[in-house]
Amino acid sequence: MITKNILINLISLFQGGPKTVCTGLLEGIEDFLITNRETTFYLMTPSIPDILEKVDSLQKKFGVNIVHIPLNYPTKHFNFIFKLYYDHYLTAKYAEKNNVDFIFMTANFASLFSRKKQLVLLHNSHYFEKRNPFSRFSLKIRYFLEKKLFYFTLIKKPHYIVQTNVMKEGLHKFCNVASYKAHALYMMPPRVFTNSIKYEIPEIFKDNQNYKKLFIPAK
Repeated sequence: MITKNILINLISLFQGGPKTVCTGLLEGIEDFLITNRETTFYLMTPSIPDILEKVDSLQKKFGVNIVHIPLNYPTKHFNFIFKLYYDHYLTAKYAEKNNVDFIFMTANFASLFSRKKQLVLLHNSHYFEKRNPFSRFSLKIRYFLEKKLFYFTLIKKPHYIVQTNVMKEGLHKFCNVASYKAHALYMMPPRVFTNSIKYEIPEIFKDNQNYKKLFIPAK
C-alpha cells in the first residue's frame, strides 16, 4: 500500500551539497507522482528563490498533490532558534493538522514532539565520535549541543537513511539503533547529471515497483 500523506522538512537544505539533496528530492517527487497521484506531499521549504520556483512548478503540474509550506529560513540572526522551532514544534503541528502518515526529516534530527512515524536523513557521522573533533570554541559548543539533541531525538525511534554501511554500523554500535531501522543508500545523481545510471533500491522503499528517488551527496 502506498502511503497517502508525506510531510518532508527541507528547511536545512538551502546551500551547497544539502541544496543539491533538495534538488534531487524534488525531482524524485516529480517522478514518483507521475504514477502515484493518490499520494500528497507536504513540503516545508527554506526561502531560497530557485527552490521556491521548483516547488511552484510542481504545484502547477500536480495541483493538490503538492502542499507548499514556505518558511522564513535561513534568517540573518538566530538560525539555531528558528530551526529548533520549525523542526520540533511546527513540523509536529503540521503533521498532526494534516493527518500525515509519516514525516521525512532531511537534516540529522527526528522531530521531537511528533507522534508520527519518521524517516531521518543522517549526514553527520561526527555524532558517533567520543572526542569533540573541533578546535574553535564556538564550534565545540555547537557540536556539544547538536550531539546532545541528536541522542535525545533517538527516543522517537525513527528509521534512518545514511550514505555508507560504516554509518549504518555506527548507528547500531554507538546509538543502539536496530539494524533494520538504518538503511544505507547509494548516491543518486539528479537528472541534471544523468538519466542512464541504474541503482538497486532496498525493498522498504519500493511501492508497487515504484520507488522514491533520493540523492545524498552531502558529506
